[in-house]
Amino acid sequence: GLSGSIEHPCWEGLGVDPLRFIIQDLLHGCHKFFWDHPAKWIASSIGVSELDKRLIAQPKNNLQHFDSGISHLSQTSGVDHRNLQKSVLNAMAGANGASGQVIKTIWSLLDYIYMAQYPLHTDETLQEMATCLDAIHTNKAIFIWNGSRGDADHINTPKFHALPHFLDDMQINGVPINFTANTPESLHIVMCKDPYNKTNRRNFEKQIIWILDIQERVYLHAAYMAWRN
Repeated sequence: GLSGSIEHPCWEGLGVDPLRFIIQDLLHGCHKFFWDHPAKWIASSIGVSELDKRLIAQPKNNLQHFDSGISHLSQTSGVDHRNLQKSVLNAMAGANGASGQVIKTIWSLLDYIYMAQYPLHTDETLQEMATCLDAIHTNKAIFIWNGSRGDADHINTPKFHALPHFLDDMQINGVPINFTANTPESLHIVMCKDPYNKTNRRNFEKQIIWILDIQERVYLHAAYMAWRN
């Protein structure tokens, strides 16, 4: 990330605003953001065990069912993050701690995330997103007042700060789905997880590189032989 001390970033001297070429992506900017932050605000507001119970009690209707809740999950995927968004509003409705402002904030945030995934936008839909953003910022302080977050700094995380930039990106570069991170993220499996499972878990970095090098050599040789034949 860019959170460390970087004296000379790669775009220094380009004469271009980084906001014009560093594009927000849905996987991290929306789905992982919701899982890492708002989902925790909800759990703090109504209680971790209460949220788990309410997710478990949701009917099974062709959506992912969190049979044991979510508090025990240590490794999750973008699919898990998206599926939580589909059921969390129903699960939290009516709970002690789920005040009108809490519901309004999460509802507006979910609307914003879903609209960010539209394959096509107009001035009207962008205005609807801006309206949702206003509602989020108007009501977000409820998570400080109810003790879920300590102060404004605990809410204004980098990903939360970046939410409005989806609107800027769409106007300059088009819809976020054009810049999906799903393709490079899928390489984590074939270039990291699968090779790791073939190592002895000791000094695995070098072993992974060795395995990938062999796989590439085999692929190139097979491609060459196919070309010759």
